[in-house]
Amino acid sequence: MNIDGLILGALVLHNFGQCMPNLCPEVLRVLDVSPEMLSGKWYEVKRAYFPPENTLSCSEFYFDEFKIGTSTSKQFQIKISGVLPFGNWKSISGVAELNEKSLQRNSTTYYSHMALQFRKFHQIDVFVMDYVANKYLVLYSCWQHKTSIISFGRIGFIVKHYAWILSRTPRLDKKVVARIQSDLIGQIGSSIKMYSQYGFHFGKCLHVNETHNE
Repeated sequence: MNIDGLILGALVLHNFGQCMPNLCPEVLRVLDVSPEMLSGKWYEVKRAYFPPENTLSCSEFYFDEFKIGTSTSKQFQIKISGVLPFGNWKSISGVAELNEKSLQRNSTTYYSHMALQFRKFHQIDVFVMDYVANKYLVLYSCWQHKTSIISFGRIGFIVKHYAWILSRTPRLDKKVVARIQSDLIGQIGSSIKMYSQYGFHFGKCLHVNETHNE
């Protein structure tokens, strides 16, 4: 290829990168979220790869609502605690913010948007895909980013899928988990990969968070 061809190729890539297409799937089922839905402790049953949590197994989530807030948003401190490969416990902390009020039902305020921010990791927008009170919560996020390399078959863009299946109790029926996974794949596609909460941990979780028939 001559120099003119190289210059033309660079211009095409540059112009292509200026306009970021929406490469995230159009999720059909998204629920509004209330503070009451999140508050308190959750046990992680399965998750898609998430860099801040990538060495943790047997993870537990805890959402603690900040006392301060605004008339249009609510903030939570979120802490994820889990087991490192050789048995030590580690916690990571971040902030979850609910904003864009969607509706008021009785005394409960619902929000259409939730953002998560962990230290040294970019903010992600998170959607509630499924929820049953006092049972389970399914969270999903799609993040896309411009890059100078060819990745995942797309020039100039990286797309990441993050997801969590959380349970209020240490045990969640495996049939429920299978249905949730099937629903995620149906809406997002086969690119979403869910992994057991055991991850790299050599042995069972202290809270015996195994998916099984109760």
